Amino acid sequence: MKDLTKKKYVYESPDCGNTVYAREIGSNQRRLIKSSSLHSQLQKQQLWRDILQEAESDQQLQHLVDQVEIFWRLKHESRN
Repeated sequence: MKDLTKKKYVYESPDCGNTVYAREIGSNQRRLIKSSSLHSQLQKQQLWRDILQEAESDQQLQHLVDQVEIFWRLKHESRN
């Protein structure tokens, strides 16, 4: 995977930010950065499954997962 921080890129979105591509300046090839498609959602779900599984044996990661859960609960409980 390329490191996007070392080269200069143009970011393009054909649909007002729902899908975002990165293209190195001067190149015609672009790389998908963000997509709101079903495929992207499934990838995100798999990522969270992997994070939760790894958090079982990684205390620092578990702490971060706990913080996200607390934030989510506080945000949603305040709506009720």
